[in-house]
Amino acid sequence: MAVALCEMCFSGEFGAQVDLSRLANSGCTTDAELLFSESAARILIEVREQDARRVESLFSGLPFSRIGIVAKGDMMQVKGRKKNPVLSLSRIDAKAAWKGTLQF
Repeated sequence: MAVALCEMCFSGEFGAQVDLSRLANSGCTTDAELLFSESAARILIEVREQDARRVESLFSGLPFSRIGIVAKGDMMQVKGRKKNPVLSLSRIDAKAAWKGTLQF
């Protein structure tokens, strides 16, 4: 999920504010597992605010959670399951690292 979130922020050139405590429990026991596990069938979508309720109704009865918002600026901020900050990262810095090469 962390990689998908970053890639969405890269392409949209916005930041994000995410709250992992809003996620349906998928068997993950830590914030790191929620962000980096490769669980099957997890989907991260972004919709306009005015379409959010309609999208939520489409997923009625399924494990679906609104976990965050698009944010102006370049900061990607994630709060953990206990509302503690677990990630605060500049989208610009993250994209530079993502596009860069490893220096040996």
